[in-house]
Amino acid sequence: FSNGTWKLPTKDEWKQMFSANGGDEGSYNGLNTAITTAGGTAFPDDGTVTYLSSSEYDSDRAYTMQFYYGYANLSNDWKVNERYVRACLAF
Repeated sequence: FSNGTWKLPTKDEWKQMFSANGGDEGSYNGLNTAITTAGGTAFPDDGTVTYLSSSEYDSDRAYTMQFYYGYANLSNDWKVNERYVRACLAF
């Protein structure tokens, strides 16, 4: 149990959140449903927002998550680029 501790998810925790809500990296609709049911804001699904994870790809890049019309894309991007963050409860 997390005791209400918020954190930036790792790339594997992103995948665990999809899986725990009936999806996978290819489908995040269940996670969006869980978030909105709890009173939160769903992920935009038009590919315009990229979220940073806490996992490094290498010394210059980090893993990122982007959402496109029901599909999630795990990729990597330069750390110097501005990206959004979305905290999750530690688990």
